[in-house]
Amino acid sequence: MARARFICSDVHVCVSSEEVRRRCPWLPASISTLPAPSAAQHQLVLQFAADGTLELAHQPPAAAQRMKPWSIDFLRGELARRGKQASTELLVRAMRGSGSAPANTVVDLTAGAGRDAFLLACAGHRVLAVERSPVLAALLADAVRRLRLAEAPGAQGAGHRMSVVCADSAAAATQAWLAGAARRPAAPPLPLLLSAADDAETAAPAGQPERVPMSVSAYVDPMYPEGAVGRRAAVGKHSQMLRLLAAPVAREDAALLAAALRIVRAGSGAGRAVIKRPKAVPPLPGEAPSGGVQGSTHRFDIYT
Repeated sequence: MARARFICSDVHVCVSSEEVRRRCPWLPASISTLPAPSAAQHQLVLQFAADGTLELAHQPPAAAQRMKPWSIDFLRGELARRGKQASTELLVRAMRGSGSAPANTVVDLTAGAGRDAFLLACAGHRVLAVERSPVLAALLADAVRRLRLAEAPGAQGAGHRMSVVCADSAAAATQAWLAGAARRPAAPPLPLLLSAADDAETAAPAGQPERVPMSVSAYVDPMYPEGAVGRRAAVGKHSQMLRLLAAPVAREDAALLAAALRIVRAGSGAGRAVIKRPKAVPPLPGEAPSGGVQGSTHRFDIYT
């Protein structure tokens, strides 16, 4: 069986069963289903753990001894603790500005493992988390699913304010669709997954204007090539997996800034684009930021 080459030239991903493919319909056909005799041919496998969590595991078993299966989890650990105090996060402060109320919708154009999207949802934002890697999108959607299951019935918590979009945010067609989808009225719970195929179902009837939320904002956290900002610390497992599955594309930063501004300015409202940058790195090329919030190691440039 041919290997499924995906995102990075040296990473091969497959799925462990047709059940994984059924629950993640956006996975491309090039990602093959793993038959047991061919396990040694693949490096990474999407599979369900015994508790139902979707995870990424190394195959063959010898590789698993070097790295345990990886999944996204919003229910435990440091991220869950930060979620309970999300209003104190620099990102949330940058997104809200001087106002106390969150934007109706934030479009996270570089969702990755969804950490920032989760914090924004905990702060009360409705979040469309856009991820171009089908594998990362699958893991993120499963984490949101488990978060929703853990929330009290009718609570409409952070999980119900998050929706995952598997798409390339640098594509003009994706940006146009996101600009419209972000402005459509949708009370929680949001659909767990959104795609352009939902357009006909969510659009306003012909001849009737759509109700535009008070504001739509956009967020970008560019992934930088290793060593680009002089980091000397060892790269953690989380960052390793992100780099394996969604390696940064050369010279895409300016395109992401343009995408964020296009979405924010597609309609009326007081939205903003927020771009995460290392503290000592200049702003993205193009339009100059109108403000920012700075931390000890990084900052958030704001464009209004």
